[in-house]
Amino acid sequence: MVPHLGRTREAVLALPQGQPATSVADGVRLEYAVPVAKAGDLNVQLILVPTLGTGADGKLRVGVSIDDGPVEVLTDLLTPAPNAADSQPKRDWNKAVEDNARTLTAHFPGVAAGRHVLKVWRIDDNVVLQRIVVGTGALPGNYLGGR
Repeated sequence: MVPHLGRTREAVLALPQGQPATSVADGVRLEYAVPVAKAGDLNVQLILVPTLGTGADGKLRVGVSIDDGPVEVLTDLLTPAPNAADSQPKRDWNKAVEDNARTLTAHFPGVAAGRHVLKVWRIDDNVVLQRIVVGTGALPGNYLGGR
């Protein structure tokens, strides 16, 4: 945990930084107990601190799964825009910096009511997680989600 980072009280990142990408087989993940009150399609928002990919392609990847189900890999691409925001990755960077947040969403259809385990998998270096919002149906549109 890194205190006072992002829009919330703290954020999480994998240390040490500067490490190569990992795969699901490496098992580097966080696990959270998640109660689901009503069966249905489960939406998971990962609210990240805006950061840049460290690989040659500039992308950031993070995985999300429910229980022992398949991992959905979310990919983000932000490009700094010191001048004109003439591409979507540059516009996305400007918005993420303004909000001090970047939201990626995973969808899991047909999740049963009850207790589940949400897993957030480290794939690429430099992903900084500040909040998770989970729910069936539409999730809040603000960048901190929920309450």
